[in-house]
Amino acid sequence: MSNPYYVLLFRYFEPLFIYKFRDLEVGKSDKEDKLIGFYYIFTDIKNDNKTVIKFFCYNSDKKMIIECASDIRERIKLNMKIKLTKEMRNRVSNFNIIYGFMTLKGGPYVFKIFDSTRDTGAFTLKMEKSKRAEVKGKECSHHNIGELDEVINKLKIKMTDNLKKSKIGLCFILEYELRRYDLERIGGKRWFMNAIEDMKKKFK
Repeated sequence: MSNPYYVLLFRYFEPLFIYKFRDLEVGKSDKEDKLIGFYYIFTDIKNDNKTVIKFFCYNSDKKMIIECASDIRERIKLNMKIKLTKEMRNRVSNFNIIYGFMTLKGGPYVFKIFDSTRDTGAFTLKMEKSKRAEVKGKECSHHNIGELDEVINKLKIKMTDNLKKSKIGLCFILEYELRRYDLERIGGKRWFMNAIEDMKKKFK
């Protein structure tokens, strides 16, 4: 792990790894925890786009990675539910009011921005919160330049005067800076959610 590229890859995929103590025997000492497998979440196109999770474990007898036994899968799922519930409780306070995230759209990943400052708080005649007023993550390229400028100003991102403004350029800057803010934990907050975190959130 002396290569920084491998370190980044490990950190990115590490949330999908399955460990003996932290995922199976929760509460036991994890000083000498052992990596035993991984899981993967995907959309099953053949089954009404249902979200599916698969668990794979290393089989020491066969010396190969195969799908985990059913009792192990159920135990991992139960512990995942408990951990994800705790994570979701902390997510609101942990994330900044504006943050970026990567999500899978059909085939490619796209960069989206969540901006809770744009929530108008509008209500319908039945005094229910309007779905149109409820601002959710929006694909960066679907914003106009004025909206992107507004987000950049809110985040206090410094721009050079000679930069020719385009949606592609502004989206690049926003993604880069939000990733940097998250890496440096500016203000003790989270600023960016990678595709794996978004995948886990959807599964929850």
